Amino acid sequence: GAARPDGWSAPVSAAAVAQWRAALDG
Repeated sequence: GAARPDGWSAPVSAAAVAQWRAALDG
């Protein structure tokens, strides 16, 4: 996700990507 001044988007996007990759890895 795009960076936001409050710093919310980046960590949440990173977590979502980590879960997505884990799902792909099965």
